[in-house]
Amino acid sequence: MQVQNNLRRNSKSQIISYKVGNDDVKLSSDIVRQYLVNGNGEVTDQEVTYFIHLCRGMGLNPFLKEAYLIKYGSSPATTVVSKEAFLKRAERSESFDGFEAGIIILNQNGELEYRKGSFYMKNREELVGGWCEVYKKNCSHPYRSDVSLDEYIGRKSDGSVNSMWSTKMATMIRKVAMSQALREAFPDALNQLFTEEEMNVDVQLDSTPIEQPDVQAISQSEPQVIPQSIPQQTQIPQEPYYQERQTAPQFVQQQPQQEVMMERPSFV
Repeated sequence: MQVQNNLRRNSKSQIISYKVGNDDVKLSSDIVRQYLVNGNGEVTDQEVTYFIHLCRGMGLNPFLKEAYLIKYGSSPATTVVSKEAFLKRAERSESFDGFEAGIIILNQNGELEYRKGSFYMKNREELVGGWCEVYKKNCSHPYRSDVSLDEYIGRKSDGSVNSMWSTKMATMIRKVAMSQALREAFPDALNQLFTEEEMNVDVQLDSTPIEQPDVQAISQSEPQVIPQSIPQQTQIPQEPYYQERQTAPQFVQQQPQQEVMMERPSFV
């Protein structure tokens, strides 16, 4: 029905507005699909709705690439947050007092070593994990996270290591440890937020900010809703239609058990 189509259109074109810092962010289903989806998959209404409400609820600006909606093929969509967004949200807290992060390696002496940063010698040392400590004021102990490489290394469907992890393994596992430690230290600000390194995203996400589109221009470009055609037997043909034909058309009305031929409508 036309009413149902109009309701569906209104739902997709509804604008969700909120403020992030000094920026006014406006999102709708159409805006997300046209500008903010990464990958070659077609996102569902539910996936778009979740992304919009997550951005609004957590104060994320996807046009500044603080949040990404990723979908490939028919796999479920993935929503991830940038590492910079994690740090910015932590820095807003007055209790934030910095962090330290690095990698865990098995050195040449066969000993585990917790090293700051992400440098190690691949030919002489074995990377086994990452670590991070987040400091908060008035807290006697830091929030610490130690993560194993085996648990988080990104793999393809065939079991091989994906391209992102095979080329930046130390950087990736360090980021995983940072994300976990920050989330534990600031659960109110970072709950339900995950980074691309944690979600096995096998693509280099573009971090270049994009300009927010003109909402009015997008709404005007939407196709108009065309009502469903009226059933044939209720249409009354125009007189020229009869002038072009020698015999008048007959209208057939479908019945459950038999077909009943209706008489030619009279025009007065």
